[in-house]
Amino acid sequence: MILSLTDHAIKVGDAIVSRHIVARLAEAQRRVAQREGCAFYDTFGAMGGAGTVERWRKAKPPLASPDLRHPTVAGQRHIAHALYRALMHAYAGYRKRQEGTPLPGFSSGLQTKRLPDSSTE
Repeated sequence: MILSLTDHAIKVGDAIVSRHIVARLAEAQRRVAQREGCAFYDTFGAMGGAGTVERWRKAKPPLASPDLRHPTVAGQRHIAHALYRALMHAYAGYRKRQEGTPLPGFSSGLQTKRLPDSSTE
């Protein structure tokens, strides 16, 4: 699974402005994942896209660090929770589409070992 980069920003005067390259890089990562048949999670988009660092810096507690590139521990937890929800949502959709079909490896050919009957020993 490829996780895209997070929003990155720079200070321009008193403003915090997202770097324009981030959206392009996230889209390039998406294309590579699709081409290679790899799962992709759009961390940049899930965070809120451009402008997220500014909003996350103002959050209480702050979700983005002062370097305007990295999430704080609270921000990391926020991203991890969002990723977990996305994975579980996708898995639930997969299982719904597979309803009535056994999970791979659990259908035929599963061998069970019979335990000795303790009454004959």
